[in-house]
Amino acid sequence: MYLFVAVRDDRHVPVPAGSAQPQIGDAVQVFVSTTSARAAAAASTFTIHQSADGQTVVTGGNSGGAAARARVERQNDTGTTYYRLAIPRTLTGSEFLVNLRVRDSDEPGVLEQFADWKPGLNASATSLDPARWFRAALISTGTRQNP
Repeated sequence: MYLFVAVRDDRHVPVPAGSAQPQIGDAVQVFVSTTSARAAAAASTFTIHQSADGQTVVTGGNSGGAAARARVERQNDTGTTYYRLAIPRTLTGSEFLVNLRVRDSDEPGVLEQFADWKPGLNASATSLDPARWFRAALISTGTRQNP
């Protein structure tokens, strides 16, 4: 599964390098669940952010031997931050539920605001209701051919 999120923000706040707390800067969180059970343990949460040294950091998820890949790019001239995330099919299965949260901090350590794609997340994202999220299915169209 590939996700691309473009965020317009007047002030980009990266997470200090080496910090284990991605919630203290601008970030995108992606929630994936293979069940509609109402429990935080039922979902994998991926947090994507940029560290102060410009490195992309992706944390969380249940790797199961496969890792999610991510990239964050900031375009200061347009005030836009681009978040890209690739989650291997081995982590999602062919049918799953997905939600997204964009976090905005205008100074390190202070969450200014957040925006959820769908309902089903509480403010701290510790109580999740995947039954309210988007239902997604990955389909195969056969052998992939390059043009």
